[in-house]
Amino acid sequence: MVFKFRKSISFILVFCLCISVPVKCFAVENVPEAQQSYLNSKPTKYTANDYTTLVEILRDAVIECKEVEVNYSCINASNVDLNALWRTVFNSQSAAIDKDYVSDFVDDIMIAQFNRYIVSNSQVVISQDECTIAIYNINYSSRTDKYIAGTIDKMLDDAISELNIENLTRYEKTLKIHDWICDNFEYDYSINNITMRDGFNNGTMICTTYANIFFNMLNRAGVPCRLICGAGSSQLHGWNLVQMSNDKWYYVDVTWNDGLSSKTYFLSGTAATYSTHTVDSLILACLNTHYDIPYDNYTYILPIDPLIYTDEKSFTYNERDDSDVKITGIKLNDAKDFTVYIDNEKIMMPSYSTELIDESQIITLNSLFLHTLSNGNHTISIIFDDERTTSVNFDLSVSKLVFKDEGKTKKLKVKDKYILSKDFGDDYTIKFSSSNKKIIKVNAGGTVTAVKKGKAHIIATVTKGLYSSKFIVNFNISQK
Repeated sequence: MVFKFRKSISFILVFCLCISVPVKCFAVENVPEAQQSYLNSKPTKYTANDYTTLVEILRDAVIECKEVEVNYSCINASNVDLNALWRTVFNSQSAAIDKDYVSDFVDDIMIAQFNRYIVSNSQVVISQDECTIAIYNINYSSRTDKYIAGTIDKMLDDAISELNIENLTRYEKTLKIHDWICDNFEYDYSINNITMRDGFNNGTMICTTYANIFFNMLNRAGVPCRLICGAGSSQLHGWNLVQMSNDKWYYVDVTWNDGLSSKTYFLSGTAATYSTHTVDSLILACLNTHYDIPYDNYTYILPIDPLIYTDEKSFTYNERDDSDVKITGIKLNDAKDFTVYIDNEKIMMPSYSTELIDESQIITLNSLFLHTLSNGNHTISIIFDDERTTSVNFDLSVSKLVFKDEGKTKKLKVKDKYILSKDFGDDYTIKFSSSNKKIIKVNAGGTVTAVKKGKAHIIATVTKGLYSSKFIVNFNISQK
């Protein structure tokens, strides 16, 4: 089996050259001469004696952006599942480069897209006698080296940071990124700028790059997005598929929207998209199986923030009363759920519980959890899952039991007595013990008696409700 794996990219790039934009004014794209010359060059040759080695060679070629030819021996070449092979390479490559936003997108669309491109642009020859498969002419736009790849990653990260979209809804993020691309780039009529590097450096690009930049920026913003290739107005073309908060997927063609200065193909359904666009048949099969794409375009409804209609925004936890803290008057509206934080640290159940009464949520912070907090002021933050990441803050003052003698060193003389503090409110029990009864003794009422010269301490264990606390008082006994 011979695999000729041409110069490639990490799989966050489209695997074909796009040649379609709004019909009225754009030219057809062709493979640039420099790239065609590269295709005709001789690749590095490798030998793989097993399947694992084959996957590793192809994976390294992807990561290192190099072309390879692999001589692979197998029992029967016709039994090799190319789709399974590339899926394995994708998964291995994603783990190797350790990019969070890559691993989520290794799905059936990416596999189908790459496999279709190989089949449609290659010469596949199967000879059972020689047990070989030869794949030729794999040509698509690519990053030229790791340095450039890192530079593009930084440009994309910086662009997302500057847009300040962290707390926007999924729709708002998609719209803002779409408009940013349209405002900062133009279509390249010369068909010379075919990579993301070209787009960022020159400000002009083809549909491949529009789709790639949109794809990468949306996924960095936490919006699921896919790359789609096929035809637009009967010309090869690439665009995107985006998932909205209703879990349905919609098409976005940034290239055509930019050329038409409109949003005709922004979150469009199958009715509007398929009237002008044709999805590659293999990719379409994956879409029909795994993706819910509505007939109609997406309709955005501005979310309503959750309501907090309680006047009480400050709460006190007093360990003497051993009471829970209840925050009432929370109406979720568009939010499906919420998360509770104390001083920016997420707390989990059963540290708190929830109850729905008359369509109003009640959040109860239980006393056992509150007992673990230190004395002083704290901030309760409730962050709602309402697309806008609405948050409401409350003040919490914690007043815990204080043993006034704790941590102190009491100086007594032999036969002196000292009465320990026992003011812990109602419903508590307290037990005292001595670390050395030969030096100090203590009775059940907390009266300490100095026996002889030396150092020792008294342990006071206070139990109140479900929890208990230990306090230590040190004693230094001297002679009369």
